[in-house]
Amino acid sequence: MKICLFLGTLLVIMGSAAAAGTYTVNLVRKIIDTNKPTEDQKVTMSQNSNKRSLAEVDEDIDYDSEIINQRDMVYFGNLWFMEVEPVQRLQFIFDTGSSWLWAGSEECVDCPSTEKLVAEQFANCTGDKRLTYGSGELNGTICTTTVSTEGEAEKFVKNMRIVKVTSASLPNIVNTEWDGIVGLLPTATGGSQLLVEQMKQQGMIEKAVFSIRYLDSKYGSEITFGGFDDDIVPQLENFTFTELFDHNYWSVGLRGMRYGTTDLKIHAQRGILDTGSSLLVLPEPDYNSWFAAISEGRNCGDYGSYKGCYCDSYSDFEDIYITFGDYEYRIVSNQYVEEITSNDKNFCYFLVGKLGNFPIPTAILGDTFIRNYYIYHDMEEMRVGLYGEYMENVAPANKRWIYFGISGVVILVVIISFSLYYYTKDREDKAKLSKRYSAILENSQISKGPLNRSE
Repeated sequence: MKICLFLGTLLVIMGSAAAAGTYTVNLVRKIIDTNKPTEDQKVTMSQNSNKRSLAEVDEDIDYDSEIINQRDMVYFGNLWFMEVEPVQRLQFIFDTGSSWLWAGSEECVDCPSTEKLVAEQFANCTGDKRLTYGSGELNGTICTTTVSTEGEAEKFVKNMRIVKVTSASLPNIVNTEWDGIVGLLPTATGGSQLLVEQMKQQGMIEKAVFSIRYLDSKYGSEITFGGFDDDIVPQLENFTFTELFDHNYWSVGLRGMRYGTTDLKIHAQRGILDTGSSLLVLPEPDYNSWFAAISEGRNCGDYGSYKGCYCDSYSDFEDIYITFGDYEYRIVSNQYVEEITSNDKNFCYFLVGKLGNFPIPTAILGDTFIRNYYIYHDMEEMRVGLYGEYMENVAPANKRWIYFGISGVVILVVIISFSLYYYTKDREDKAKLSKRYSAILENSQISKGPLNRSE
């Protein structure tokens, strides 16, 4: 499920190969937050505002469905279609929460975008496909196409599976600046193909990996296929890696959460890294614990669909810390706190939402979290790597002792190996020297001649 709460758009301005075997799409951010309340909308206070919870952020829909809404913060990137000439370029959302590539066809009069792929760009169309969303659905046909992230003739993916959308029912999503979606889940579902895997299989990249950096500024966001940007992260070892909780999503096993120094006893077992979600979204009990901590002693209320408190600035609030794998990560307060003026006072509302029930208690680590880190998505080893300013090792003590023990054993083995090597080499050198010395002595003996014979 996608949590559709906060609007922003990032439009691609160029695509370029960052290095041999990698392809980078550079993005620019454009805010069009039509979902955010207007400046003249007043904050609504409650008699017991500190205990009041935020309304449900969306319908309680199973996460297996794919939901997209223009009110999300979405990231646009160029794709070029090269099944026929002329080459056609459209803009697509790069979505880590879905797996299908789809685009509207010319016959789709109610698709969200007015830009469509011409019929000749779709080939080998065979079966019907329905994509169900929280706000509606798309219907079309499974086809293939030739697609490129750069628009160059020698750099393309052939026979890429795509849904040719022929009809859409998305009442609240119209006149979008994006024309389709590229799914980036770790595992293909429902007969889809993943662009990253196809790029590897067809020799464009060496590994089925991609890296994402989303920034709060207008420029600097990017997606790199086949590796990572070494101008941002010097070496792969600089990432802190965590194995996926499951292979259905870019998910991690959550171990803890705190607000400043206040430890929050969370119920969430799984966190899903999802670029299609704008907020940090928590299960209801975890949300209530967090809001109780952040609102203590404050005058708080509702701002549209958001919760917030009167404040001087975002710096009035503590950072949020989330632990998974062996590390604790941080959401700095200016990434989840937005400031407005209401009733002639400064009011701070929070980009944190509340989620319905899941079979596995789940938190959505959306853009509020993602903007704090450069994230490496590894489809081959089913893991994610994070790189940022704050990555605190909080591995359990017994686990650290295991690491130290293993490291000690490795060091001891190396020392013994070198000792044996040099001991053996020393013996061999001495043996060679002994043989050489004997040979010199033998060759230097003086034969008896005329000067040595008896008189």
